[in-house]
Amino acid sequence: MVSDAQNWGLSNLIYDDSTLSLNHIFNNPEDNSKWVTVNSINNPSGLQAAAVVPLSEWEAQKNKNPKKYDTIVVVARGSESNNALDVVQDWLVADVYQG
Repeated sequence: MVSDAQNWGLSNLIYDDSTLSLNHIFNNPEDNSKWVTVNSINNPSGLQAAAVVPLSEWEAQKNKNPKKYDTIVVVARGSESNNALDVVQDWLVADVYQG
């Protein structure tokens, strides 16, 4: 199970571009847990996300095919735009219209 502290840390770490790199091992400063990126997307449309697993599970599965992880967390970035209209539109659709 993933703790609130781990979720918080992963949510912040997704904004580090290296987190999108496949097999990138990183430390979650919220609880010092170690994680690995097992899949990611960095789409020109703005979609940026990563699937991460605990380092211990990754090490146990890295030479197996297919890989079976018990804990996978999908972490996505929020809106990033230099265009103010895009930011306002995202806010309206996500927060105002959907409640």
